[in-house]
Amino acid sequence: MVESTGKPFAGTLYLGRAVKASQAGVPPLIAFSEASDPQTQVDQATGSFEFTGLPPGTYSPIVWSPTGGTVLHPAGSSEPISIEVHAGQVTDAGTIRIR
Repeated sequence: MVESTGKPFAGTLYLGRAVKASQAGVPPLIAFSEASDPQTQVDQATGSFEFTGLPPGTYSPIVWSPTGGTVLHPAGSSEPISIEVHAGQVTDAGTIRIR
């Protein structure tokens, strides 16, 4: 994860579960609990992060600070970033940029 300055993001990253909307064209609801959802620290030197032992499903990364959380979106999109996790497979989320 990198900030708009190109420097690695340093902080806590959570994964919220994406709950698909029943109506076409409506983005998913991101269910999130600071107390119980997966979290990890982003490596300050490289910006890399790792979650292990996740159950299969669709997740969205959330940057959290004491003032609140932000669901991350791809540039130019109102849809949240979606990461598909499958049993027994490693998922590479690619480069995530924070503005």
